[in-house]
Amino acid sequence: GVPRKRKWAWAIAVAACAIVVLGVFYQSQQSVNGPKAVERIASTVDPVQSKAGELKTLVLPDNSTITLNMGSSLKLSEGFAHTNRDVYLDGEAFFEVTHNKNLPFVVHVKDYKVKVLGTRFNVKAYKNDRLSETSLLEGSVQIIVDKNGKEEVYKTLQVNQKFTIKTDSSALFSNADE
Repeated sequence: GVPRKRKWAWAIAVAACAIVVLGVFYQSQQSVNGPKAVERIASTVDPVQSKAGELKTLVLPDNSTITLNMGSSLKLSEGFAHTNRDVYLDGEAFFEVTHNKNLPFVVHVKDYKVKVLGTRFNVKAYKNDRLSETSLLEGSVQIIVDKNGKEEVYKTLQVNQKFTIKTDSSALFSNADE
C-alpha cells in the first residue's frame, strides 16, 4: 500500500487545490470588469442566464445570493421562498444561502441534488462536461442521488470537502480529511 505520510500529503494537496480553485473563482467574482450588476430575481417563469465572459450576481426572494459563472443558467421553481427553495442550475454558480430550517435550499443539476439549510458552496455542472462537482466552503450540504427511482442522501459534505460525479452517475467522492 501507499505509506501513511504519502496519503496525508495527497489529502493536503487535494484540499489545497480545492481551496485555491474556489478562492480564484470567488476573487474573480469580486473583481471582473469592476463592480458587477446585482439583479433581484422575483419571477420563476424564465431562467436567468449569464453570457460568455459575464459573471452575474442574483439576489433571490429569500435573500440568498448566487453568482453565475460565464455561460450558466439558473431557474427558480414555482413557489420559490413560499413552498420551496428549489433552483435548477446548468453551468457553475457560487451560492451564499440564507438559513431557513423550514425550507431547505435545493440545487438541482443533471445527476444529483445539493440540499442545504444555509451555507456557502460552489456547484459546477455544465450539461456537456464529463464531470459535475460540488465544493463546500462553509456549513454543510447533503448530496442526494437517485438510486433505482428512490432519492437517497449519498453523502454529507463538511467544510473543504468536494463531491465529484461522472455524468454516467457513477459517483466519486474526494474528501480532504481522509
